[in-house]
Order: sequence, then C-alpha cells, then structure tokens
Amino acid sequence: MKESLGKTGYDPKNAETWHFLHAMESIPVIFVPHKIGNKKENMKWFNREVERYLKHSDFTNKKTISLDKFIDNVENNEECGFDPTGTTENEVQVLDELIKDVESIDPQMGEIIRLLYTGYTKREIIKKIDLNKGKTQSYALIKKAQKTAIKIYKEKFI
Repeated sequence: MKESLGKTGYDPKNAETWHFLHAMESIPVIFVPHKIGNKKENMKWFNREVERYLKHSDFTNKKTISLDKFIDNVENNEECGFDPTGTTENEVQVLDELIKDVESIDPQMGEIIRLLYTGYTKREIIKKIDLNKGKTQSYALIKKAQKTAIKIYKEKFI
C-alpha cells in the first residue's frame, strides 16, 4: 500500500494499517492534514465509516472501487479520478451554495450549518448563537438544521 501511495503524492509515512476488534481484516488508514473540524468529531466520523466498511453495507454500491483502482484513476485523465490531495475549491463552492439554500429556509439553521462546518461543537453553537430555546430544543434545532442540509444536498448535488 505504501508503495502504491507514492505516485499519488501522499507521504508513505502517513499510511498505517489498523486492526479493529472483531474485524477479520485490517483497515488501511492514511492521515491527511485537515484544517477544518475538530479531531474528536473527525474521529467519530472515521469510526462510523470504518464500522460501515466492516459491515460491508456499501459493497452493493457499484461506485465502490478498490484502492488500486482509486490510485490509478488519480493519474488517468480519461477516468473520473479524485485526488484528495488536490484543491477543495469545488467542495467549498458546493458548501457555500448549500448553506445559502439552508439560510433561505431559515437563517438561523444556515448559521448553525456554517458553524458546524468550521468545527464548532453543538455545545459551542448553543453558547455562540442565542437560539431562544432550552437545551433540549436547541439540540433538536441543530439536528433539524443538519437533516435539512442533508436533504437539500441529496436533492441538489447528488
């Protein structure tokens, strides 16, 4: 794996293989510097994705490809390759448009999504924005904002 990663621009020192409890296979892990979000939330996401992978819940998806195919596609102009070391300009534009769409429904929910994107925790958001609600209702509003953003994203961008 480390040898294959050399041609993608990754530093092979950042590649590891982790073994998870109750897993028959090891999971390749590549650490990429990321300025957005916080470590705790990123690790929660990572663990959810590993769990989903270990359950093989996405293997019926025809878009799933092997690591070798992924690496080959990065350098192949004829394939729709994705280079995770490349610019995220398109992703930022999509996110900005998504947030504007959420704001058009409810400006407060748009601000919640923007703060979540920049790495604020739900607790920090409740302190930062005056939601005029109790604690439970505030968490429910944050969850509603996330569901709204996901719904818009799926309708508009997928």
